Amino acid sequence: MGKILAPHGLRGFVRVDSYAEKADRFWTLEHVFLTPEGGVPRPAAVEEIGNGHRCVLLKFKGIDTVHQAQRLVGSSISVDCAEIEDTEEDEYYWFELIGLDALDESGASLGAVENMLRTGAHDILVIRNLAEEILVPAISQYVREVKIEQGLIIVRVPEQELP
Repeated sequence: MGKILAPHGLRGFVRVDSYAEKADRFWTLEHVFLTPEGGVPRPAAVEEIGNGHRCVLLKFKGIDTVHQAQRLVGSSISVDCAEIEDTEEDEYYWFELIGLDALDESGASLGAVENMLRTGAHDILVIRNLAEEILVPAISQYVREVKIEQGLIIVRVPEQELP
C-alpha cells in the first residue's frame, strides 16, 4: 500500500508514500502490516489518519514520539489480501507484478520486475537482470500480456531502452 518516508511532527505521525491509486483507501484502515527493510512483517493498529502535502499521514497505536516514528522509516505498509478491492480486467496491483519474469515479444528473457515507479503520466515497470535495468511504461502499448498464474509478463521494450 505504501512506504513510510519520514516522521511528521512530534506526536508519532509518519509520512507515507501511497502506492494506492486513490489515497482515500487509507481512510478505512484499522490494521496494517509494517515490514522494515529486510525484516519480517508485524501487525500495527492505525490510530489516526490525515492528509499531508502529497502524502498520507498515519499514526499507529503505541508510536507516540518522533523517535519511535523514526524507527519506522523505510518500512513497507501492506494489508491482508482479503481486505483489498478486486481490480478490473487488465488492472493489477503492484505486488502482483513485482517478481514476475519479464519476456520480450519474441519470448527472450529480460529479467524480473524488481520494482514499480509512479510518475505523473503512468506507472513504470523496473525490470532488472544481471547486466542492466530496463524501464517499461505500465500501459497497454508496452505491456502486451500479464500471466500471473505462470509468473510472467510480456512487454515491448521502448526504443530508448534497446541497446
